[in-house]
Amino acid sequence: MKTIIIILTFLFQSVSAFSQIDKQITSIDTTVLGIKNNIGNYKQEIKNWGDSSNNIRIIYRLKKTVKYCTSSYNDNNLLKSTYYYFSNGHLIFAEHIWTDANFQIVYNEKYYLENGHLIQWINEDKKIVEKDSKEFKDMDKELSDVSKSWEKDAK
Repeated sequence: MKTIIIILTFLFQSVSAFSQIDKQITSIDTTVLGIKNNIGNYKQEIKNWGDSSNNIRIIYRLKKTVKYCTSSYNDNNLLKSTYYYFSNGHLIFAEHIWTDANFQIVYNEKYYLENGHLIQWINEDKKIVEKDSKEFKDMDKELSDVSKSWEKDAK
């Protein structure tokens, strides 16, 4: 009987943890949709970066607050774009989308963040990357660095 109670407790805790992540993802998706729907209300700044005029960064602000940033460049007939969404001064969502000459998506990854840290990563195979993996931890650090870079560049 004790074993059954322990197993049920473990299962309940596991389901609760998944439910919490699902709620966070839904909340982030809602915020991102709100930013997309209000993009026309934001001031747009276009900047070239790197060594080519084809490398473009666009920063969208509401007053002085950065809401959305994007960077794009062409590489071997692929348009490589990354989109960054901010809420309350923090990066909450990022997405890599690469398209070919026919505008077909050939690569797509999504990153969800809370309090500046990665909480879920959906890789190009549409699979969730394990939070305990080295790959996940490395991406968490990379996104933190990118967020700081955007904040610096946006000033």
